[in-house]
Amino acid sequence: MYTLCYSFHLRDPYLMTFRDPRPVHALDLPEIRHRIARHLQPRCSDIFSCMLVSRGWYQDFAGALWHTLGGREISILGTWDAERTELLDKYGRYITVVETKSVTDFRTLQHGSIRNLEGLTVSVTETEGFMRELVSDLVRRCRGTLRRVNLRGPPAVAPHGFLQEQEDARLLYNFDINTLVPDMESRLKEVDIHNVGITREGFSNFLRGASSLRHLRLDNVCIATFNPGVELFKESKLTRLVCSVSQVMNPEKGQPLAASATPGPCLLVHFPALQHWTVESGFPSTEISALTQLHQAVVEYTPNLRNIQINHTNSHIVTELLARVFVSLQTSSLQFSDFTSDNQY
Repeated sequence: MYTLCYSFHLRDPYLMTFRDPRPVHALDLPEIRHRIARHLQPRCSDIFSCMLVSRGWYQDFAGALWHTLGGREISILGTWDAERTELLDKYGRYITVVETKSVTDFRTLQHGSIRNLEGLTVSVTETEGFMRELVSDLVRRCRGTLRRVNLRGPPAVAPHGFLQEQEDARLLYNFDINTLVPDMESRLKEVDIHNVGITREGFSNFLRGASSLRHLRLDNVCIATFNPGVELFKESKLTRLVCSVSQVMNPEKGQPLAASATPGPCLLVHFPALQHWTVESGFPSTEISALTQLHQAVVEYTPNLRNIQINHTNSHIVTELLARVFVSLQTSSLQFSDFTSDNQY
């Protein structure tokens, strides 16, 4: 089972070929389209039933149905049969949003007409091999139009089958993040990455190419293999960041470093335009030295940071962050599970 979410944009041929303002068909009237759209099921099973009942309806009515739906998102659950593959042949280029989880789904999505995606949510179920190639191929075909990407790798699991507390980068799904960046100007605005391993140089080059990126979420992302000889990109226009403090201060995520290796600088060095940071749980230490190091990084690298949301229920950690790290805020959103009058800052 999988979900495909469709939305259709103004390049619909039904719109492009309509030049005469006088209505020719009933669906040319917005009032009629609005009434019909109210009766269409979100999963669109009724639409497929109508389109498959006769060839005449398929040829003449399908385009009008896409136009009728406008910007609505349609979810279709199930497997693709021959008729639906034929629909992809004709209308695949109008699919702009896809959510999928399995190799079987991605085999379906390799249809050449699917090349105008604006939103892509991928949940990878394996770390190596065929799935990675399918994901990369789909991203390459659509990277000129993508605006939102959510990439989720499988959680790192130790050989005995239990989830590791300290995920090893070698067990993470390694992804070439630069696949997201087209040769021309990137349209990417929002990127969420979970349980993925990428290189520091690749991350830096991605930020350089994704000039329109404004929102980034990182969750258990190992950004390793720092090369001091490579100049990092430090001029990202990103304004919103969602990740833990440990993700920022320890991007290698505990990966064992060689004796001659140099740990990479904190991730804030890339984001001088950052205005809002949602701090997820995962702060490694409340020792004064760690707090001082974080405060220095915030002051040096993110001078425009004024808004903080701390998603941590430990009141001691929240108090320490506000008292010693984020001292020049305009707004802050907090969570407390055991707030007492002793918490003063």
